[in-house]
Amino acid sequence: MATLIAYASKYGCTRKAAGLLWGKLDGRTDMVNLVREKKVDLSQYEKVILCGSIYEGRIQRKVKKFTEKHLDELLQKKVGLFICCMKSGEAAQAELEHAFPKDLLEHAVISDFFGGELSLYDMNLIDKFLIKVISKRDDRLTHDTSNLSLEKIQHFAEVMDSV
Repeated sequence: MATLIAYASKYGCTRKAAGLLWGKLDGRTDMVNLVREKKVDLSQYEKVILCGSIYEGRIQRKVKKFTEKHLDELLQKKVGLFICCMKSGEAAQAELEHAFPKDLLEHAVISDFFGGELSLYDMNLIDKFLIKVISKRDDRLTHDTSNLSLEKIQHFAEVMDSV
């Protein structure tokens, strides 16, 4: 059976992380952008990886709605969950726990945060304003930056391939 990576990405970081993960997984792996795809047939997948990025403390609405709609079916699959965010440590773990339903998190074979990327050039005016406000507390957010962890992506792939 195949693996599905279902993601939503606002500025491309999650798409990039999903693509890096896709390249490390064994067997047939399909990627689906939940922003574009309206219907996804989960019956052809043994493993499902759900991922999205965190903005203003929330995962993208498309990921949340997909998870809610397919929760019963997802609980019958081998599931991996990851988020992309600029936070790390306990703060990123809290974002991860807030992003997905508790029973899905408990069911998942692995859940993790991969880090994030910030490209001020790509952002819309509202997001640039929010970053300016937030950057007063976090100087990492004053310039383009990336803290994607290739090691975490590799580990995630190894765990998903082993189940």
